[in-house]
Amino acid sequence: MNRTIRTIRTLMVGVGISVAFQASLHAQESGKAGDLVRFSVSTLARATDNRDAVAEDETDNVDYYLRPKLELVYETELSSLDVHYIPAFRFRTEPGDNQDETTWEHDFGLAASRAVSSRLRLRLDGVVAVQDDPEIEEGGITLRGDQSYVRSVVKVGLNLDVLKYSNLDIFVDNRIKSYDDDLVARVSDEESTKFGVAHRHQMTTTLRSLLTGSYSLYSYNSDAALERDFTSGMAAIGLENSFTPNLLGAISVGAQTRQYDDDGLDNDTSPYLNASLEGLLGEDTRVGGSLGTGVRDSDSYPFSSQEYGEIRAFMDTSLSAKLKLRVSGTYRVSTYDADNVPTGATPVDASAISPDVRSESSADETTVVGDAQLTYVASKNATIFLGVRVEDIDSDVGQSYTKNIGRIGATLSL
Repeated sequence: MNRTIRTIRTLMVGVGISVAFQASLHAQESGKAGDLVRFSVSTLARATDNRDAVAEDETDNVDYYLRPKLELVYETELSSLDVHYIPAFRFRTEPGDNQDETTWEHDFGLAASRAVSSRLRLRLDGVVAVQDDPEIEEGGITLRGDQSYVRSVVKVGLNLDVLKYSNLDIFVDNRIKSYDDDLVARVSDEESTKFGVAHRHQMTTTLRSLLTGSYSLYSYNSDAALERDFTSGMAAIGLENSFTPNLLGAISVGAQTRQYDDDGLDNDTSPYLNASLEGLLGEDTRVGGSLGTGVRDSDSYPFSSQEYGEIRAFMDTSLSAKLKLRVSGTYRVSTYDADNVPTGATPVDASAISPDVRSESSADETTVVGDAQLTYVASKNATIFLGVRVEDIDSDVGQSYTKNIGRIGATLSL
């Protein structure tokens, strides 16, 4: 898995340099490259009442961060490239027995695009991050504890106008997570690769048809005793409609399959649904929401996969010319089937499963996340932000807990 991460890093740098070179040449011709180098620095204090995300013996803690950011930006009529590097220094007031008082976290990323012709566009997005695991993320991935890991995400895409009213989008999405600690890596290292395609056809001035399909490969640490790997295919049909110039809705309905590498697990098919609605309320407020159900990789060892249903919502609004507010929330229920535990699992492997549900056919995990941030734009180059976050986990297959987080910080662009 580490070899794969190194390969992806090399790919990101190579493609990024290639696009940057093309953009630079075009910039020299057009004279529209703009500011090439940008630098900013931010500070952050984050306080929590449950440092380790546990049900009992909760510990208060404050983390202080210093985050300089170096950014290289190329922009021309045909190409764009944004490369950033963020080394973050963290100081922890109440480190645990196996935690460091100080540590460095790193974030390297790029976003590149190239218009090959009037009909064909290419894009590349990627990030490699070395960091800790302090909270639940809203990206749908349940993270627990405080363990150092390397996270890599690379997305490559191609967008083509097939006909006057038809558009085709093809992409590959690779995600890797690799923990430093061998014991944690044994049950938590994971990798997924998704190949997807989406076809949109403009039926009327406001209505588009949508055909989507994907094939995903999910794999876990090969050193683990259990065979948890599986593949999943998805096919869906849907519609996108602009109800008004400021209101866009979409819905896709289909099916998703699972094929397990463990011969002792039965392959199956589950329904797939994704619906969203987003729009403007006045000139300064954007709201949106989505709901969906499907199949994805497991957040809990020793299960191979999970079925989930979730609802998300957000609101962005400007309270004044300088004051902005963002509020978001997620409610997700994940279901783990007892038949989804690979062959050869021992009671130790399933020790995290609640005794009350070990005899049942399935177990649930409910995740509720709420977040709000108030940002004050002091000047063109300076912002101050204040935020709160609540995480509540009720789980039959892992740790249940509640965690409250407060944060305050500032960013200065130089």
